[in-house]
Amino acid sequence: MPLMHCRRFIKSLLISCLISLPVSASLIERDYLQLDDGGITYDNESGYEWLDLSFTRSMNLNQYQDYLSSSNDGWMFASSRMVDNLFTQFNLTKKVNVHSGIYEVSEDNSSFGTYHSASGYSYYKPPEKAFIDLVSALTMLGESMSEGSALFGIKGFTSDNINGAYEQYMAYHNGAEDLGILAFGDYHRVPTGKDIQSFFTYRIARPEVNFSSLNISVPSTQVTEPTTLAIFTLMLSLFAFRRYQK
Repeated sequence: MPLMHCRRFIKSLLISCLISLPVSASLIERDYLQLDDGGITYDNESGYEWLDLSFTRSMNLNQYQDYLSSSNDGWMFASSRMVDNLFTQFNLTKKVNVHSGIYEVSEDNSSFGTYHSASGYSYYKPPEKAFIDLVSALTMLGESMSEGSALFGIKGFTSDNINGAYEQYMAYHNGAEDLGILAFGDYHRVPTGKDIQSFFTYRIARPEVNFSSLNISVPSTQVTEPTTLAIFTLMLSLFAFRRYQK
């Protein structure tokens, strides 16, 4: 089995063993810029590819727009509806609370821990293992929190906004795992380039690049001087001819 396929098999096996939260089999990890970077999540049901959130971490809105226009890779800023559909692959859907009129996650809140409602998000103190597993599963989309932060998980903007404040989808917990945060688009902020901010970015799926065939490692060897090589080749030919005559 080729090394790349072996690594992917082992990784998939580990994810299956460690994460009890069901994740749709339609989500497939792909490489983006180089072998084994896993920079793309391919959804074979929608036909979209999602750029890992880590690629747009810490960008402000202008930097992100420049990134999209200069990449020439067909990436686009995803809407909240698209991210809603993506999150259903992790068994997360939205429903309207008839009392407050706002969207809430329809997953059983009690399985995530003691539920608390805040302005645009929910928090669990402490979160149960089901929530920790949810965060681990979602980081398939590109972990966006821990670099420059004491938090682990994902947090990304969508293109839906009100007066420049963009909707965010996020799921993360702190290092002690005694606090978990979950938001489903009702949390609005301005993308100012903080270390824990990213953008949900998608494109219509393209044929997968086989990086294993493009990055063949050839051992470095000393190149023989042309004249010496010619003499050496001639000698081998003479030896072979004499052996053939015998």
